[in-house]
Amino acid sequence: MNRRLIRYNFSRIILTPSQLRNFITVLWSFVRWKLTGRYYPSKLPLIMMVEPTNFCNFNCPLCDRGSGKLTRPEGSMSPENFTRLLDEIGSGLKLLLLWNQGEPFINKKSSEMVRAAKERRIFTIISTNGSLLERNASDIIDSGLDEIIVSLDGANTETYHRYRRGGDFGKILGGVRELVRVRGRKLTPLISLQFLLLKHNLSEIADFKNLAADLGADRVLWKTVQVADAKMAETFLPSEGRFTRYSDSRSLKLQRVRYDCRRILYSAVVDWNGNVVPCCFDKNEDFLLGNVFNEGFDNIWRGGKFTRFRDIIANGKRPGMCANCTEGLQRLFIGKRTK
Repeated sequence: MNRRLIRYNFSRIILTPSQLRNFITVLWSFVRWKLTGRYYPSKLPLIMMVEPTNFCNFNCPLCDRGSGKLTRPEGSMSPENFTRLLDEIGSGLKLLLLWNQGEPFINKKSSEMVRAAKERRIFTIISTNGSLLERNASDIIDSGLDEIIVSLDGANTETYHRYRRGGDFGKILGGVRELVRVRGRKLTPLISLQFLLLKHNLSEIADFKNLAADLGADRVLWKTVQVADAKMAETFLPSEGRFTRYSDSRSLKLQRVRYDCRRILYSAVVDWNGNVVPCCFDKNEDFLLGNVFNEGFDNIWRGGKFTRFRDIIANGKRPGMCANCTEGLQRLFIGKRTK
């Protein structure tokens, strides 16, 4: 295990006093849920996904943004609004996922947002298509970001472009190399290359391992793919069971080890305009819970809409967005290869 991965794993479990107090309330919420069958939220979210922007420069066919299924307004969060959000919830927040729909670095203030989070000792991760790495490498490294996940999905130009439509394979590789060069001997960020397991790229798994090592990445994430319908399953879903999250490719039944939802006890998603939704599977804000900049996060977190949504889930009902949820999946990532 390399020293960056040691630092990464250690930092993920270290809690500030405020984060520790919040973690204890999460545990108590979990106990109460198991005893009563009802969801009682933690004092503050322990994990949050915040969307810097929902603009994107790619057209990936399985992404709601890339395929044109995303119907909500487009825009980017200002650093001032991001700071307002952190001022309200940041003391108990441990993990910040700084992406949702869209390419995070299209928001030119993304690295500034990371710095604001790191000032509050929040463990911060960004997932990116890698198209803007080269020009932003210095800012990314200087921001203190804990991990950057670069989605690549192919070991050569032809395979890469079958899914990452609008991307430039050579440019992405150049961006990763520049990120590694600028980072030098620093411990952060951990650089992870993500490989979506698709029908057409399984033959390149070994080549991708070698590519990641050649680029200087710290690890590879092998991620199973989500599909919305039988047509997309036929085009992209691997036929070999160990490379998919579905037990049946026709009905798209997921392989789960459990069926409950725990994330609504301790996490939420804030879109670029401050709209709060229960989780990242609510792409078009069908279950809009409120706007943090108009109502305040605590009023939403403990408010009537979120309470009613939690009750729906506690009673065993599953909205349509839950059909493809990764909560409790047997196979989301099939492995993480490190140096």
